[in-house]
Amino acid sequence: MRSYTSRITNFAPLLIMPLLILSVLTPQSVRHYYVVFWSLDNSTILKSLQEAADRGYRLVPDQGKWPLVVLEKVTGDVEPIDYLLLGTRRAATMQKEMNEASAQGYRFASMLGVPTEFLIAMQRDRGKVTRTHEQKILATRRLKTLQTELSAEVQNGFHLVGHLQTASEFWAVLERPFQSATKHKYLLLDEYDVSQGLQKVVDRGYLLIPEQAWISAAIFEEATSDAGSIEYLVVKGRGSETLQKRMNEASAQGYRFVTFHYELGPVMEREKGKATRTHEYKILKAIRYKNLEKEVLAEVQKGFRIAAMQQGMGEGTWVIMEGPD
Repeated sequence: MRSYTSRITNFAPLLIMPLLILSVLTPQSVRHYYVVFWSLDNSTILKSLQEAADRGYRLVPDQGKWPLVVLEKVTGDVEPIDYLLLGTRRAATMQKEMNEASAQGYRFASMLGVPTEFLIAMQRDRGKVTRTHEQKILATRRLKTLQTELSAEVQNGFHLVGHLQTASEFWAVLERPFQSATKHKYLLLDEYDVSQGLQKVVDRGYLLIPEQAWISAAIFEEATSDAGSIEYLVVKGRGSETLQKRMNEASAQGYRFVTFHYELGPVMEREKGKATRTHEYKILKAIRYKNLEKEVLAEVQKGFRIAAMQQGMGEGTWVIMEGPD
C-alpha cells in the first residue's frame, strides 16, 4: 500500500489566530505535530509561515485552503528554508512572478487557495539563490482542454504539483527540474466519469492522486508499479453519522481512507484480496471551530490523527479522524 499523510481540505474563513495540534499515530508511537493558522492578510500569512519554518515546521502540500494554512513538524535535523508568498488574480502574472522567484532559487511549495486573489507559496534553502526548477501554469475553462495541454507539457518533463478551481477556470501548476526531468502521465476525469468508472481507471494503470482533487474533477497519475493490485471504494451516504458507519464497515473489509472528494464523498482503497481491518474512523462535526478543537484534541490523545477536514456539508465543519484498529 502507499504511504499516508494527513489530508486537510476546504475550511471556512475564521479568526486570525494560531493553533497547535498534536497528533499521535500508534502502534509505532510516532508523534505528529501540526501548526494550523488562518489569516485574511497575506503579510500575516507569510510572517506566520516563516516563524513556523524557523521552528522546524514545513508546509504540507495542498493541505490547507485559504485562509487555513497547515504545517507539520519535520523529524530530525532540517536545513533552514525561506518561504515566499505570491498573490495575483491572473495566471499570466503568476507565471511571471513564479519565474522571477525560481530564478532566485525558489520552487513550488503549496497552493494556498483563492481569496480575492490566487495564493501560491514557494520555498528555497536559505542562502541558495541558484535556480533548481522551473514552473508553468495552465489555465483553461474546460477540463478536456486542460487534459490536452497537460498531456503536451508532461512530454517536456513537467509534472503536476498544484491546482485550484474557480467558478470559471481550472488552474494547474506544473514544475520540472531545471536540468533534467522524469516524464509523467496524467488523466483528468469529471465527477460523473469517476463515479461510473473509478476501478476501470485503476485497471488501466492509473492511481488517484489524493491531494489533487478539484471540486468537480479528480486527477490520476500513471503508476510506476502495479496499479492493478489496488481497488477503490466510494463511500455513499447522507450525513456524518451514516458516512462514519459505512467507512468503518468498509474498514472492516480492509479499506483505508484516501481522500474526500467534494462531489463524491470519502474515497477508500485496499490491496486486492486483503480484507483485514487496520484502522477505524470517526467523523467529528461542529458549527464553531472552537468546539471542534476540543473534540479533535481528545481523539488525538487516543491515538487518532487528522485524516481530512471538510467544510460546507450542511453540518458545519467536519474532521475525519483515523486511528489504528
